[in-house]
Amino acid sequence: MNNTHPSYNNLIDGTVDLIICARESSEDEQNYALEKGVTLIEKPIANDSFAFLLNRANSVDNLTHEQVVGIYTGQITNWKEVGGEDQPIKAFTRNRNSGSQEKMEKLVMQGTPMVDLPELRGGSMMSPYLSLETAPYGIAYSPYYYYLYMSDSTTKVKAISINGVPPTSEYIRNKTYPYVSAVVAVIRSDTPADSYARKIFDYLTTPDGKKIIEASGYVAN
Repeated sequence: MNNTHPSYNNLIDGTVDLIICARESSEDEQNYALEKGVTLIEKPIANDSFAFLLNRANSVDNLTHEQVVGIYTGQITNWKEVGGEDQPIKAFTRNRNSGSQEKMEKLVMQGTPMVDLPELRGGSMMSPYLSLETAPYGIAYSPYYYYLYMSDSTTKVKAISINGVPPTSEYIRNKTYPYVSAVVAVIRSDTPADSYARKIFDYLTTPDGKKIIEASGYVAN
C-alpha cells in the first residue's frame, strides 16, 4: 500500500500489477508513463465525495461553491464573511500529486489558481485531520470515505455541506453533492488477459463486484 502518486509510479514501473486509487492519473504520472513506454487502463469502479473539513469548534456547517473558491483564492479571509465567528481563516492545501490536491484543482478550482497557502507537509492522509485538531479556525479537504471510515477523527473534525448538500452516500448516489469523484482501478495495457490482475480488474464492475464495493462503504459506479 502506498499513497496515490507512488502507487501510480509502482504500476508504471511494474512493481505492482493493479492499483485502486481515489483519482485518475495526474499529468505528471501520464508523462512518466509516456517516458517509460507504458499505457495505463483506468476504469471507474466507485464514487466518493470530496469533502471539506472544519474543526467541530467552528460554528460554520455549510459553504457555497463560490465561498470555497473565495477562501482558496484569498478573497475570503475571515469566517465572519461566511456566517461564522470573527476569526481569520487558516486554509490548508496538500502536496502536489496527492490524490486530494489533484481533486481540489480539478473538481473545485477548475483551473482557477489557488493562493499560496500553508501546505500540509509529510504527505500523509491524516495530515488534514491532525492539523485541524489544533487549528479551530482552519479548513482542509479529504475524500469523504477516508473521513468516515479511516480517519478516527470524527469527534474533533467535521465534514461540512456544500451548497446546502452534505457529502453522504445518498447525495453521492444521486450526484446532487457538487463534488462527486471517481475511485478508479488501474492496470497496464500489457496486463495478460488470463492474469489475476486483469480478472480482478474486470470483476470489480460485475454485479458481484459491485456488491463488494457497496459493502465496503463506497457507492458502486
